[in-house]
Amino acid sequence: MRIRNKVALVMGGMTLLVLTVGLVGGGAIVQSTSLSAERYYADAVAILARWEVQQELDALAFTTRDYAVWDRTWAFIEAPDDPARDMEPEVSNAILQRNGFGLVAICRGDGVVLLGKTVDLKTGDRGPLPNDCQGMVDNLARNGLWRRLVKGFARLDGRVWALASYPVTPTDQSAPPNGFLVFGKPLENLLEGINSSPVNVLMSNLLIREARLEGKRNGDIGGITESQARFPYRAYPEGEGTGRMRVDVTLYGLDGLPVALVSTTTPGLFFKTNQDLLYRLLLLGMLVGLLFTGLLYGLLTRLVSDPIDRLRGFIVGLEPSHPIMERFPVGKGGETAELAGAINRLLDALETVREREQEEQEALRHSEERFRSLFENMVNGVALHEMIFDASGLPVDYRYLAVNDAFERMTGLKREAILGRTIREVLPGVDPFWIHFFGEVARTGRSAETVHEEKELGRYYEVRAYAPEAGQFVAVFADVTERVLQEKQRHLLLTLTDRLNRARQVEDVMDALRRCFSEAFGETEAGLYRFRETGDEILQVDGTGDTALTGILRTVRMEPQDAGFTQEPPATSGMEPSRVVVYRCSCAGGSMVIAIRVIAKALWREWERNLCRTACVVADTTLSRVMSEERLRRRLELEALVTAASMRFMRGEPGQIREQIHHVLEDTGLFCGADQVTLLLGLSEGRASEVFRWFPREGMEEDAREPIDLRDFSWLYGLLRKGEVGLIDGVDSLPEDALAERHLVESRGWSSSSLRVIPLMSGVDPAGTLFLVRGKSPDTAWLQEDLPHLRIIGDLMLMAWQRARAMEAMRRRMLSLTNPPGEDETYPLDLLFDPEELQQLQDTLARIHNMYAIILDAEGKPFTRSTLPDKEAADPEACLSGMISRIARQRLAERSTGSTYYCRSCGCRFWLAPIQADRKLLGYWVVGMPSGEAVSQQGSHDEHDAAWLEPGEEHGDAFSKVRDLVSQLARRLSMLAAQNIRQAHLLSRISESEFLQRRLFNSLEQAGDAILFCDPEGQVIYANGAADHLFDHWFSGPENKAFRPDQLPDARLRSEVPVHLWFKEPKKIRGELDFAGENGQRRHVAFSLSPVYFPSEDRTEWLVVCQDISRQKELEEQLIQSRKMEAIGNLASGVAHDFNNLLQVISGYAEILATELPAKSEHRSLAQEIADASHRATGLTRQLLTFSRQQPMRAEPIDLNQCVTQLMKMLKRVLGEHITLTFHAGASLPPVMADSSHIDQVLINLCVNARDAMPDGGSLTIRTELVEFTHPYRTTHMEQIPRGRYVSLSVTDTGAGIPSEVLPRIFDPFFTTKEAGRGTGLGLATVYGIVTRHGGAIDVLSAPGRGTTMRIYIPALKEEPELEEEGFEEKGIARSDLMARLNGKQVLLAEDEAAVRGMTSRFLRAAGVRVVEAADGEEALERFREGGEFDALILDVIMPRRNGRAVFDAIRETHPDIPVIFCSGYSIDMIHQEMVSRDGCCRILHKPYGAADLLRALAEMLDRHSTEG
Repeated sequence: MRIRNKVALVMGGMTLLVLTVGLVGGGAIVQSTSLSAERYYADAVAILARWEVQQELDALAFTTRDYAVWDRTWAFIEAPDDPARDMEPEVSNAILQRNGFGLVAICRGDGVVLLGKTVDLKTGDRGPLPNDCQGMVDNLARNGLWRRLVKGFARLDGRVWALASYPVTPTDQSAPPNGFLVFGKPLENLLEGINSSPVNVLMSNLLIREARLEGKRNGDIGGITESQARFPYRAYPEGEGTGRMRVDVTLYGLDGLPVALVSTTTPGLFFKTNQDLLYRLLLLGMLVGLLFTGLLYGLLTRLVSDPIDRLRGFIVGLEPSHPIMERFPVGKGGETAELAGAINRLLDALETVREREQEEQEALRHSEERFRSLFENMVNGVALHEMIFDASGLPVDYRYLAVNDAFERMTGLKREAILGRTIREVLPGVDPFWIHFFGEVARTGRSAETVHEEKELGRYYEVRAYAPEAGQFVAVFADVTERVLQEKQRHLLLTLTDRLNRARQVEDVMDALRRCFSEAFGETEAGLYRFRETGDEILQVDGTGDTALTGILRTVRMEPQDAGFTQEPPATSGMEPSRVVVYRCSCAGGSMVIAIRVIAKALWREWERNLCRTACVVADTTLSRVMSEERLRRRLELEALVTAASMRFMRGEPGQIREQIHHVLEDTGLFCGADQVTLLLGLSEGRASEVFRWFPREGMEEDAREPIDLRDFSWLYGLLRKGEVGLIDGVDSLPEDALAERHLVESRGWSSSSLRVIPLMSGVDPAGTLFLVRGKSPDTAWLQEDLPHLRIIGDLMLMAWQRARAMEAMRRRMLSLTNPPGEDETYPLDLLFDPEELQQLQDTLARIHNMYAIILDAEGKPFTRSTLPDKEAADPEACLSGMISRIARQRLAERSTGSTYYCRSCGCRFWLAPIQADRKLLGYWVVGMPSGEAVSQQGSHDEHDAAWLEPGEEHGDAFSKVRDLVSQLARRLSMLAAQNIRQAHLLSRISESEFLQRRLFNSLEQAGDAILFCDPEGQVIYANGAADHLFDHWFSGPENKAFRPDQLPDARLRSEVPVHLWFKEPKKIRGELDFAGENGQRRHVAFSLSPVYFPSEDRTEWLVVCQDISRQKELEEQLIQSRKMEAIGNLASGVAHDFNNLLQVISGYAEILATELPAKSEHRSLAQEIADASHRATGLTRQLLTFSRQQPMRAEPIDLNQCVTQLMKMLKRVLGEHITLTFHAGASLPPVMADSSHIDQVLINLCVNARDAMPDGGSLTIRTELVEFTHPYRTTHMEQIPRGRYVSLSVTDTGAGIPSEVLPRIFDPFFTTKEAGRGTGLGLATVYGIVTRHGGAIDVLSAPGRGTTMRIYIPALKEEPELEEEGFEEKGIARSDLMARLNGKQVLLAEDEAAVRGMTSRFLRAAGVRVVEAADGEEALERFREGGEFDALILDVIMPRRNGRAVFDAIRETHPDIPVIFCSGYSIDMIHQEMVSRDGCCRILHKPYGAADLLRALAEMLDRHSTEG
């Protein structure tokens, strides 16, 4: 029923009733309409208030972002202590007050507040951050909310703040965020900034209450329900009949939970207005009464009923879902018009809210689309996973939840094939490393990164992982296969180049190449082959290549410097599946081929081909260099061999020539690698006078045969006579007509050997022959190139042999001539004259005078051959025999005048002219001439004188002339003989003098000290070899003849006499000097100048003796250095002792805190962190003690990968952000026996050195790998590494490199190239000492401008033991068991440090041990005597008044078997080590120790004591 009908019915019946009903009905309508209007108004006010608050919050967030994305803010977080980067002026109190900000906090990503304060917006005074602010900051840092914009409200110390947080980055977004910025504004100040009138009305009765969910938070104000918390605002009536509405606006915190309620009450304007209107109408009706009933009805109908009906119809017809709502037409004036206006304003507010919500929904949709687009279009692959753990909490698998497109591109795995499946289902052979790596991230929540190879996919990935929530992790990865392979290729080529640079032989080149490919591909065979010039014969020069590879090589036809790749060898080769690369070298005329076989089934990849090709090209270049160097070295060695042979023969004595020839033959045979060397000397008609042989092994001399007649070998002898070398390479190389030579080669077993027969010429005829025989080899060019030098060596041996023979004959001649003969003896003619020369003189004289002539010795024996005249009357030879008999019997011719004889038988006259010297008859010159008289037939030539005319009878003028001529010649020969005898005596004396001079000269040359002779002016006239070596030939040149050592390079002279006064006065001078040698090292020399006076010449020369005392100086420096090191060691030991006491207290109480705090307490983890830090500090003290050589190395099986991983975080901080640190962990590394703290020190020192070498930044790579040496390897510092398996730890930088002259000294103590004050020179020396003590070695690969690689080799364990961890259970001893065994025991504890004593006592009492404490040794003895029976003693080693050893000795007198534990902060305390090793009841416990260590040691000592007792 409509209002109009109701009014008509009432008014029609009874006016009073109408008035009453009108009053009641109108009141009800007005109240209902007013309440509806008030509700709409309250909703509109709440919406406007929330919108205004959100606008203020957005403005706050915008300002926060403006400050956060600013270089100055980012720089301040990077260096908060830098005054130049201070942010205080930028967020001063005035600026914050002006902007209405009451709170500011600049924080790091880990939650540390770098700058924080509050500002009173009225007074501008500064205040501290609220106490609850740190918890809010920690919540942002812990949940990762600081990395994005966060805005909302928070209640801090009872006050509600509007807050906004934004990550801090540079303006250009070039670096990741390093912290976040928080701005805050008090809620009351934020509400004061709202300008809309409805909200201003609310400010008059504003009430701010804490909003909490019931059961969620504690508080003293009532909370709201969860359903109410889901609505941002609500309006409800306050009281009955008041018309006022209560409006609650919920303010949400940064974590999305409600923080506060802003409540207000509307004034009830609509309700009051309508009530007043109703009362006025009722009063008007009562006054007008029934007279105006009709008018009232009309008025009501027109003024009230119709507008209300229209308004109701309008409201009923509203459609909230319609995007555009119509407005109610507003009349002029009246409450209905105001109500209509209010409704229209409410509709406007509702439409504004709807538009805002639509915009927010649209923005949210666009944001989701942008995120999805970003996720899908990222360059890096991204995948969300769920980790799967087993029952023990170990990761066993993970499941794919979401992946992007880049993931599919990088892995080749399709999204639809992997989502919802586990990694083991997708890749059954997945590397367990990934499950372990991601499992740690998901379990601990700590992000991590690594670079690792996935062998199933054949790719390398750089992965960064973090855990968005428990049990899940996100992996962001990039395919770095190319980069890793390039780095690997660069590393391999750098290593190969370094090894090739050290190569000196072909074997070294092939070994370096083989090792390079073994490191790259695994098992590898490599060989170097040579194609013979004729035929297809292939000879292996060097390497481990299988001879079956020759089948592949025969099919290879390549140009030089070209490489061919094959996948499988021929099926007939019998090889396992492999890959082969063949490279034809450019050296040796392109006849050499490098063949490499890799045992693998995989196909050649492009980077492998490039590596093989590049490595072979480098090896080819090195082979060319090595072969050239080999040829040059061989030539130099040959020249040195020639020089040595020449010097050997020059300096040798004639009697040693044969021995020296044997030595030269041995040197020649060893150099040529010959199996036999034979030297034939003194060739005459094909036969040798003397033969020399050399064999490389004993016992081969039995096969030597007598020299053969070379004339039997026509082909070979023909070559020798022409001076040509005989070249024989096996039987097949001989010509067909060389039958004798072929038989010789076959009979001597030389059918497959190479022979070289070198003629040694004397004039145009061969005077000797040098035979060289050696087994046939792939390369026989050695002998062809060596032939000229070998011929020179042979000529030297021939000349030395000839000279020795001549000198030997001369020595015998001089010996005979210088020893006077006896009375009945004389000088032999052959020692005084050359028979051939006298023969020529005799023949010439006989032919001129046509006579018979001969020269006889003193015994009448022919010295020359007889010369017969052209026409003989008879046979003079028969007469001569008789005359010789007569001479022997009568010696008639001893007269100096000579004798004439006439032979009646032949009719000849004979003249015997004597040849004499030193009154000794030497012989006769006999001449005979026919007399022309008739020959008597009566005489005969016998021993009687019947046929001879008496001496003195002379006939004929011709014969007289001949007689006189011969007599003159005989006298001349006598004079020559006497002269020769005198010369022999003189030469003998000269030879003795020369022998003495030679011995003196050899003594000077072989002297160890440098000896120089100077003339009176100081000019050097002689310097021995030691002087040339010591002074680098300084005084041997023409420009440095004066002995002025002060002019030596960088010389420092210390002498008692100034240099300019030397050689002035004849007195001895001593001094020392040091100078720079040619190798750059300083040499220290002690010298003395001694005058030598020669009276015969009245001349004073100087003898200079110099002694190299460099080694002595070096020993002195080492002694000083060792004393310094000893002092440093003592200092380090003392510091370590005091530091250990402090660590004992820290670690002990940290362990107590960790034990007593609840398991889930945050403080328990902090206590554990303190304990871990103290353990690391313990390692540092052990390093100090190790440096002082007072601490033994605690070697145990460790994993190098784990050691490096644990240090990575600290190394990144040490190196700085300008250096990129990368770790490549080797797969399946065996453990090594090492001290982990020492390995940490080695790695830190190497990384710090690498950082200092890269001041402008660079990259540093740490790599571990397993290396196996099949033969001993020598490092760059000439360390010999035995064969075996080693774990390699290398540190590679991209710095400036190490110069070659500095490289040999980098491990010397106190040697540094850094600026003064920046380096101690002990870093690498310590590294070297630690590695050496571990049985390892260091290899340094460096070149200027190419960086440095420090590679450490540590022996790998043959068996992999299980790595133990500390704890009671791991040792097989439960804590409860220990406490039960120790409960009730009484112990005397003596410790001078109160803190350590209290902590140790607490350890013991917690286990039920009764403890009697003492502060020093004397008190300990008193407590022991007073305390009764003690089960054990715990004594500090060093205590005041009496040390622990003295206390123990005193107690042992009465209690010899009482167990004792010595505690010490020193190493092992050398003074007690002997005692501990001797007494089984003693034990040393090193500080700092934990409760487990102490209780376990005490229990073991008590158990041992009870067992022995």
